[in-house]
Amino acid sequence: MVLGVLSVRNVAACEKYLFQVDKHKGPRTISPVIGKYKNRIISVRYTRSHYRVRWLCLLLVGFSISLIPSTVTSNQYPVSRILPSDIATFLDTYIPAQLVAHQIPGASVTVVKDGSLLYAKGYGIADTETRRPVVAETTLFHIGSITKLFTWTAVMQLVEQEKIDLHADINTYLPPEAQFPATFPEPITMEHLLTHTAGLADSVNHLYRISPYDGIPLDRYVVERKPERVYPPGELLAYSNYAAGLAGYIIEQVTGMSYEDYIEQAILEPLEMSHSTIRQPIPPQWEADLALGHVQLAGGPTPIREFFPSSPIVGMIATSTDMAHFMIAQLQEGRYQDTHILQPESMRAMLTQQYTQDPRITGVTYGYVFWERNGQHILWHEGSTALFQGLIMLIPDDNMGVFISYNRKGNNGARREFRQDFLDHVYPVDVDADISEAGLQDVPLPLPGYRERVKHFTGRYRESRWAYSTADKIFYLFARTHEIRTNPDGTLSLLGMTYIETEPSVFREVDGQGTLVFQEDAEGHITHAVYDFDPHEVLLKMAWYETPVVHMGIFAVCFLIFLSVVLKHSPATQTTTSLIISEGPHLFKWLGIFNIFYPFGMFLVWVTVQVRGLPSLAFFAPLFVASLIISLLGAIGVIIVAWAFDYWPRSNRIHYTLVTLTALGFLAWLDYWNWLGLWKL
Repeated sequence: MVLGVLSVRNVAACEKYLFQVDKHKGPRTISPVIGKYKNRIISVRYTRSHYRVRWLCLLLVGFSISLIPSTVTSNQYPVSRILPSDIATFLDTYIPAQLVAHQIPGASVTVVKDGSLLYAKGYGIADTETRRPVVAETTLFHIGSITKLFTWTAVMQLVEQEKIDLHADINTYLPPEAQFPATFPEPITMEHLLTHTAGLADSVNHLYRISPYDGIPLDRYVVERKPERVYPPGELLAYSNYAAGLAGYIIEQVTGMSYEDYIEQAILEPLEMSHSTIRQPIPPQWEADLALGHVQLAGGPTPIREFFPSSPIVGMIATSTDMAHFMIAQLQEGRYQDTHILQPESMRAMLTQQYTQDPRITGVTYGYVFWERNGQHILWHEGSTALFQGLIMLIPDDNMGVFISYNRKGNNGARREFRQDFLDHVYPVDVDADISEAGLQDVPLPLPGYRERVKHFTGRYRESRWAYSTADKIFYLFARTHEIRTNPDGTLSLLGMTYIETEPSVFREVDGQGTLVFQEDAEGHITHAVYDFDPHEVLLKMAWYETPVVHMGIFAVCFLIFLSVVLKHSPATQTTTSLIISEGPHLFKWLGIFNIFYPFGMFLVWVTVQVRGLPSLAFFAPLFVASLIISLLGAIGVIIVAWAFDYWPRSNRIHYTLVTLTALGFLAWLDYWNWLGLWKL
């Protein structure tokens, strides 16, 4: 028996069909391999044991074509035959091992299938101080940005009621102080908010707090934290927390109810999510059931309480069994038991791809990321807070959903591992072992000349989700930029994944199912990269002078020059009537000191502004700025006089001039990163 592969070129999705060839029974179709082996070839290596049957395989290929049903299309997906006992065995083995590997105290998971709860269980502990176990039915987890799905569901309800038009200018629903200027000819619509294509700048402001009463209400948030319009609407995917907050505020405007009241009455109560809340602080009777987030300290995971004043963005707190009710309604065309929270047409719109940055990859729906993996259409949304991470994933064609939440965030790796490992378990399509056993090798089909072209795509890229006028902009330089590197074999590497070019500007993942696509301008220069691992992350090619290496180099050079004047030995005070000659060197020392300590001092100010439960140091910001500017102006005046009257040795004058010019450049650099004033924090 050997394995052979037939590529059916006349099928729209170009599925690969794996055949098992037996000399008595002939070839037969085992299963379509839609995801992982799309756009790949199988190169055949025959071992000695396969020699006698290789010609038989070739003769049977033509005959095997007639065995393929002519009705096969790309939207026929394998259906799982998973049993609760199999899910239990998998999760009971997988989750405890994952918690140990990622040093996570606890997790809660639930799986639904065909309109019913298939499995739910808590693992580990809710907090490391009390050692309370996680219980799926009662332990409350912060679900982070999965909250946005409740916001988008509420929006679709109001679309059904004709209170919101998806394609109307959102300014229609906003008071004057909250309206957006006409930066671009196209207005922002609710559909743009739903698909994260409104073109808004990003910021981390006002998402997380350490007190339930800390922060500002939603009506002030949408006005005081209103971002700039930086991209034309509908042109670029740029994930936006503010978009969900604004949608929540519009819900309040068109219903006359608070966002929390509406979500409770229109979604939580009909779905019988009786142990979940969108309010903060949570009801006192549930305090003992709340899982705490954890940070990794020297003594291990340490619990910390966090709060979220921006309810429509990250405010939901739920048990995993309550989330099962939500998933069932999403999968059952808006129906949970005998109650509809949405009409079928609206629910289908939420589960259908509505926007993609490039037609060659998948995109987003009204709320979810749209994926194709393991032969399935998959919808998912991740949820993060400062301390929690989670995932909701729906497989509509198989009527299955899974939700998981962890009470330690780390690098978000746990949920992404779980996402693929769960799919591999329930919808296995990995035939590598069979291929290897049969002497077959699975490799992507590279584009001729790919080795010569690959350097065209390398470089530093930043995410479209970017801060522009707030002080957190510099953190995006490290957190939201990525290097695309070339490898010796002509492949590309991005975030641990390896890709090879199979079509012009289209790269397929070598050991996975992903796609990476590059876009060019009219002159052939790379402008964007989009990959389906997370369609929210559109990558924009950075110019060399925008990269972290350049800006950290600027900071390092400035720091060393300032340090040189701080450590410079000052000669003994000369007997002179000139104050400039005697005290001038001390002025440059202070100029160096102010510039060295300014970034660190302003960082402390920024932290206290963000974490409003801490004593605010905001009043120091104007003093820091004044010290920087006054010392610089003084240095400029002194150096002009020094050159005019030949004060100090020439080497000293050159050194002090260099320090002054560096301080002037450093001031411009600080302004570029929005670190010259409390008004930009």
